[in-house]
Amino acid sequence: MTLADKSFGVDRLIRLVSWILISFSLLTVFMTTPREGEFARGADEGYYFSYAMIVKEGGVAQFPALLRQHLSDKVAQLYPHPGRIGYVLLTAGWLSIFPDTFLSLARLSWFCFILFLLVSFWFSRKYFGERTACFYTVLLSVHPLLMTAGRRVLQDSMLNLFWALTLWLFLDFLIEKTRRQ
Repeated sequence: MTLADKSFGVDRLIRLVSWILISFSLLTVFMTTPREGEFARGADEGYYFSYAMIVKEGGVAQFPALLRQHLSDKVAQLYPHPGRIGYVLLTAGWLSIFPDTFLSLARLSWFCFILFLLVSFWFSRKYFGERTACFYTVLLSVHPLLMTAGRRVLQDSMLNLFWALTLWLFLDFLIEKTRRQ
């Protein structure tokens, strides 16, 4: 058996173990998502849910009223601002397709967590190789804050996805531009 054959076997083992760990992490996040009655309705999750429902039912024209109400209520100002238009629109769109439940929005967070891991793996493999991408993605998949965000009705998983996508695409643009010159 040559060194190349051993290396190929090690790479396959690393890939297999990585995907098992990532799958276990994703399954853990999915299985530990709170039940419908366990979400924090009076906290950030409740505000995000209500913003999504108002925009789902009344459309984009509801944003000025949401903002006025938020600015006039001192208690509401302690919670997320409805001016997070991108997140509110995407959650309202999600609730147009899926059930109007907290659990449904938690599944959106989980879906964004999966996409975040896929984007991170794809770009890190492109620039740093498959072994590094596997290790990097495993580390991301078991990060406690990322896992928690993937099971709650919060904007964090979606933000992580779009930040990662933005940074990786910017890096991609810079590297491709350098290659073209």
